[in-house]
Amino acid sequence: MLCSAGALEATSLPIRANCTNLLRTDQRLNEAAQAGNVDALYELIWEDAYLLDQIDQVPFVDTPLHIAASMGHVNFALEIMRLKPSFSRKQNQYGFCPLHLALQKTHTQMVLRLIDFDRNLVRVQGREGVTPLHYVAEKGNVDLLCKFLAACPESILQVTIRKETALHVAAKYDRLEVLETMLGWLRYVNMDDILNWKNDEGNTLLHISISRSHIQIVRLIVKRVRDQINARNSKDNTAMDMVKFHLQTKPEFEELKSMVRKAGGRERSSLATMEIADYLKRGLTWRRKVLLFFYRSSLCITDENRNALLVVAVLIATATFQAALTPPQDLWGNRSSDIDSAANVTATSINKNRTVIQEIQLSPLFSLGDYYDQFISGISLFFSLSNILSFSTAMKVISHHLPYGFAVTLVYPLAFCFSLLVAGRSLEMLLCSCLLLFAFQRLLYMQLDFSKIRFRRSIWIAEVLSPVLQHYRSFRNEIKAADP
Repeated sequence: MLCSAGALEATSLPIRANCTNLLRTDQRLNEAAQAGNVDALYELIWEDAYLLDQIDQVPFVDTPLHIAASMGHVNFALEIMRLKPSFSRKQNQYGFCPLHLALQKTHTQMVLRLIDFDRNLVRVQGREGVTPLHYVAEKGNVDLLCKFLAACPESILQVTIRKETALHVAAKYDRLEVLETMLGWLRYVNMDDILNWKNDEGNTLLHISISRSHIQIVRLIVKRVRDQINARNSKDNTAMDMVKFHLQTKPEFEELKSMVRKAGGRERSSLATMEIADYLKRGLTWRRKVLLFFYRSSLCITDENRNALLVVAVLIATATFQAALTPPQDLWGNRSSDIDSAANVTATSINKNRTVIQEIQLSPLFSLGDYYDQFISGISLFFSLSNILSFSTAMKVISHHLPYGFAVTLVYPLAFCFSLLVAGRSLEMLLCSCLLLFAFQRLLYMQLDFSKIRFRRSIWIAEVLSPVLQHYRSFRNEIKAADP
């Protein structure tokens, strides 16, 4: 019945012979990979030039590179990578790439040579989204961890399907030395924000460290997560709640309680419990309107606009610094030193002719001149304060849009010189300018940073503004593309 329907017998299928030959070739290739025989590899390629391409078409397969990585044949593995670089990222049927297999077999030389060939292999995700960095963090291999971070710093951003970073994995498996190493590395690269990332259960690194009783790690990170010290997990517990829970059976947590309390930690019962919908229903205060404006601007700013902003900020800083460097002049072009000399001469003349001055009646015009001088002095003071505020704002914009090293070497020395110039005028002017800047920053209650606005210990920023505007950039791009 099948033959009448047009079905062919197995012996008459034209692909049968090709499949048999391919299986035999694959077996010979696997044997060459297990032995690390490069000459045998090229003999097979001479017989079938598309041999590696045929293997590459299979989605999940043990490639010759997988076998060589497992066996530790470095030269054979590098030759395969040179011929077929895509094999280095391909997963086998168990979800492992060649670098994962080399790590599992503890072939350190193979691992180092593979990442020398392609450093981005450190961030290749395998089974359950685990990267090689996650694996070494789990096993506690500090030496390879340092080499991985040096080769591919971006790998620290990769998370598993459980939203776990390498920090979460190290804390989960009690790898304290690995945690200390990564915490030190994060300080060097200025990426402490990763400490606040949550896994699928809503736990930050602080939550996991407290639950695992890692008192030493809590000491290291509690001061570095002040912005999110009151973050809640999926069970609605804050760090302070977890500390109090463990305090019932572990007296040593009394020290942690005081540290978390000093860092601003609170129980969930003392925190506001408003949802995003509740915030959206309410109106915006003027302070939140200002924050929202800067936040949207930071999401939409392009590299061209950022460069233009830096140019304008540099021009403002140059003009205001020159104004502070040049002594002030009055309306007639006399410098302050000339005015002081003239005042001394006049005072001497007045003392010599005191009897004459006493007989002269003060005219209304002379009183009007005094008011005019006071008015000019007030204008000069207002100009000086405005100049200080403009310079400080411009330097803040420059420092936040430049890399940290440039800010230290360029911005801070210039700001110090400007402070010396202001202090040279008068100590009162310096004190008044500092008070003005402090009031300006506290009035907005934020740091002027167009790339990342921080609103310390603010539930509105962490739980409302960030989630609502998470994809604001792509939203604006689609609106512009749809706009005729």
